[in-house]
Amino acid sequence: MNKEDLEELKGILLNHCYNMSILKKNAFEKKKESILDSLLISVIRANLSIEDIKECIKEVNENKIVNVEFFDNGGNLFKDYIKPKWVTFAKELFRQRSGGLGTPNSASGEGELMFLFLSNKIKKPTKGDLLINGEIVELKGEKDIRVFAEIRGNDFRKKTLEICKKFNLNPNKAKISKKEIYAVEIEKPQHLIYWEKE
Repeated sequence: MNKEDLEELKGILLNHCYNMSILKKNAFEKKKESILDSLLISVIRANLSIEDIKECIKEVNENKIVNVEFFDNGGNLFKDYIKPKWVTFAKELFRQRSGGLGTPNSASGEGELMFLFLSNKIKKPTKGDLLINGEIVELKGEKDIRVFAEIRGNDFRKKTLEICKKFNLNPNKAKISKKEIYAVEIEKPQHLIYWEKE
């Protein structure tokens, strides 16, 4: 790809980001560059041409690439909910954790850039990961387990210990500061291995 082609590709990608509300035209250059770097890497790895990107963007605008029913039904995202022609590109976008989408001190999570770039039904809310049909959706990595509830952490720990006692399970030892306490933690690999044995 020569310099003129690269500049044309950058312009196409940036304009799509503006149109999809991924970026504001007055965003800081560092933010624009971060997102643009992620997009360019994905285009190159997927071996796409400028014409491919133009076609992709046209199909995004026609809602032909991502089926947002994935968020209601679950399943295999790339097999069942992404148009086959764009799966390789979607997988490359999925891997990107651009600093331009996250808060100033953190990068976006996996999948955010892909969904925002490939579906005009998905927007970036001011708080949270994605906005789909007026509902905020949080994306979590496939190995991360997170619990959100209206309960304090210490109360949650006590209730999980009660469940352990009821089912004759041994809680794992967690370190808080220098103090060891019994808890039910499964978000770290060593704890997951422990609970699989239990």
